[in-house]
Amino acid sequence: MVQPKIGTVVLNYKTYRDALDCVASLKAQSYPNHEIVVVENGSGNESAQVLKEAFADDPQVHLIISEENLGFARGNNLGIRHAHETLGCDYVFVLNSDTIVPDGVFAAVLAADAPDIGAISPSVAATDGKLQLPSENSDDILLQVKRREKGLRLARVLSLPIVRDLYRAYCAKKPPQPEPEYPERFGKYVLQGCSYFLTPAFFRYYTQLYPKTFLYWEEIDLLLYLQKAGLHSVAVSTPPIVHKEAGSIKTAVGAAQYDRRKLQFSLDSYRASKPMFKMSCEQIQKNYC
Repeated sequence: MVQPKIGTVVLNYKTYRDALDCVASLKAQSYPNHEIVVVENGSGNESAQVLKEAFADDPQVHLIISEENLGFARGNNLGIRHAHETLGCDYVFVLNSDTIVPDGVFAAVLAADAPDIGAISPSVAATDGKLQLPSENSDDILLQVKRREKGLRLARVLSLPIVRDLYRAYCAKKPPQPEPEYPERFGKYVLQGCSYFLTPAFFRYYTQLYPKTFLYWEEIDLLLYLQKAGLHSVAVSTPPIVHKEAGSIKTAVGAAQYDRRKLQFSLDSYRASKPMFKMSCEQIQKNYC
């Protein structure tokens, strides 16, 4: 029996050492029917040359080089379309480059799939072994969108210089808050943003992620895609993927500017996503897939 074909998409932006480590872990998988697509996303450093040399004689690794930084969604879309349409992959694993994948993840994910599931998230842990919370976990994705909208408005106010200083002073006096515990149950719309599988059900409706954002909101947009198609997502207990969180964003903009740029990227992506919120699945297919 031929096992489903999995294509893993690894997006590189400047941090090619992480990408090389990630690909090495993927090549060590025991799952036999697996292709790897590395997208070099206009890093502007030596990434393209290093990756060309590393994968020149490797038939399992397919390198796509973009001359410009397309952002997270469009950069991944290059790899997603290549994996699904050109390589004929049934599942596409969208994976951050700053991750290490243990063996056994693929089999656990495939065993959890069902006809009404559009995305599957494996377990993810930090380098200290602690499981990381999913980026989204809700029974009502539309309510989650409203909460995110309110959060962005509050973040804009808190980013104003005087308000920011007062808020930091307030936070400094607050007693330390306990870290949130890993959830005992997951909602109908759950996603681990650094690591998720797009299933055959997803590809019955869509060919790629929503392409109008540059950075952030990709998870919300994907879950809205699923909701509009009558699909949902699941989180599966697997050997945990190690997320190093090396921070290609911080590498790109600098740690000092990170919070400010993150807010701006989030606002820009939210505005770019709003037209899609009111679209039907058919309208999304016509306009973006």
